[in-house]
Amino acid sequence: MNDLEVILKALQRERDDLHSQIMQVDRIINRVKTGNYSGEVSQPIEQPKQLQVEVNPVKRVSLPSGANTKIQVLKAMDIIGVAASLGQIQQEFTNMTELKINIRDTVRSLHKSTLLKIVKMKDATRGILWVKSEWVTNGQLEDSRKPDGFDVLYDINFITYE
Repeated sequence: MNDLEVILKALQRERDDLHSQIMQVDRIINRVKTGNYSGEVSQPIEQPKQLQVEVNPVKRVSLPSGANTKIQVLKAMDIIGVAASLGQIQQEFTNMTELKINIRDTVRSLHKSTLLKIVKMKDATRGILWVKSEWVTNGQLEDSRKPDGFDVLYDINFITYE
């Protein structure tokens, strides 16, 4: 799905929502005109004003619809900008591409190719967060790439980046 299709889809959804609201207002107006409305109307009925809607499309990353999933996952990591869990990466990937693809195997493949690293406690077998390899310098995660509360939750002496 390319950017144009995403924008058109979002605009169509917005149009449909506004159309249903206008139809509801029209039904109320018709009930008032025919006298089926229970309240008294002391003023003449005004015709509804035309709505002017300004739609700000969601900013999407410009990637071709056929772009490699690995590239899209790396772009999602760049957008997140800090160490993130697989769930956070999945959510950003889905928001960015509107594709419902499980990216677990893609992330693991990027890990094998050393483009991503996993943050683990030294004695643990499971990882905590994922980071881009370029964010780790001298065996430490750059301060600008640490999520809120990272230093409070995790002791630097007990963390490894594999």
